[in-house]
Amino acid sequence: MSALRLLRENPGFARLWAAEVVSLGGDWFTLIALAVLISRHSAGSGLAVGGLLLTQLLPAVVFAPIAGVVVDRSDKRRLLVATDLMRALVVLALIPAAATGRDGLLYGLAFLHFTIATVFEPGRAALMTRLLEPKDLVAGSTLSSVTWSVMVALGGLAGGSLLAIVGPTSAFAWDAFTFLVSAAIMASIPAEAGRRESRSDGEPEAVRFRDALAYLRRAPVTAATTLVKSMNGVAVADTFMVLYGTRVFVRGQDGALSLGLLYASFGLGAILGPTLSNLANDGSPARMRRLIAVGAALLAAGLLLLARAPSLPVACLAILLRGAGGSTLWTFSTIILQKVIPPGMLGRVFAVDFAVSQLTAVSFALVWGAAMDRVGLRPVVLAAGLLALLPCLAWSWALPFMDRREAAVH
Repeated sequence: MSALRLLRENPGFARLWAAEVVSLGGDWFTLIALAVLISRHSAGSGLAVGGLLLTQLLPAVVFAPIAGVVVDRSDKRRLLVATDLMRALVVLALIPAAATGRDGLLYGLAFLHFTIATVFEPGRAALMTRLLEPKDLVAGSTLSSVTWSVMVALGGLAGGSLLAIVGPTSAFAWDAFTFLVSAAIMASIPAEAGRRESRSDGEPEAVRFRDALAYLRRAPVTAATTLVKSMNGVAVADTFMVLYGTRVFVRGQDGALSLGLLYASFGLGAILGPTLSNLANDGSPARMRRLIAVGAALLAAGLLLLARAPSLPVACLAILLRGAGGSTLWTFSTIILQKVIPPGMLGRVFAVDFAVSQLTAVSFALVWGAAMDRVGLRPVVLAAGLLALLPCLAWSWALPFMDRREAAVH
């Protein structure tokens, strides 16, 4: 099914998609503005930039149990609208915080911003299953992933190019405006789509986070799938991109242009990864698990190339490969989970999935950030690329076992 046909035949999903486009259109202005400000204030400290990434990733680790329960207990449409409104207020607060020059305020507000966002990704993934037929989930999830990737590319390029002109204040104001527009679009989604699951007797299902953990213990192949996104965490590239853009291959004021080009390359790779992989996808979990292995290999190859990159174009190519691999992992692991998880459990299992990936990314962002201040940027990128090969090999080795387990269950 083509993207246009999918959107035309599913108006509720089309509105969710439109809200995603609008919101992502502003996010990269804020992320690049924060990265440039922190890098400028810290003279390019890897640990300082890693600290910014920590504020982005740590909330999902800390608040995942709460977020998953909130999603499964709540009207998902209203929940997503509320998170957008709250994030608009927080982003506006970054304007006076940036004017003070105090990094502590920037870190604190960024942490609050991403804390509110911890319910958004599991909420959006759960709502998508209510807006699409099961047969359309592959197309819908791929479209969502490609959309995110396109907006990374466009937002990174536009944010990096225009930030030197408009300044961080305008970047934050634009992001807040996009959150308000996104909230308005999502409010127009039919109300019945967001309501929580009920039992056959009409009573709401009991919602406990430990039930999701028990479910995963009974379903080891599904549990393994919730670990796939953690491969991205081992090869977390945000700090690497910030330092390559602002310290190694500096283009534009404080490296804003080169950083924008690297983010754009990441986005382009994230478009190509699932788009090209889908040409070999038959929609079965077994096939998608093999495409995950391909994505893991691309991810490691991108970092190994980045470690030796002699110029900005080669660095952009390396980041493109890293983006292609990471997006492939994210897309197909998400689709598999959407296909196999019971509807009333989606929010909690996706919260586990998201938390595991963010915990891994938090851990390695701190490790890589501290290591860069001691031994330099390129040796750490090389180490990250080599380490990323290990989960790739482990997943590939486990494929026959997962196939047999799935066949035995069915």
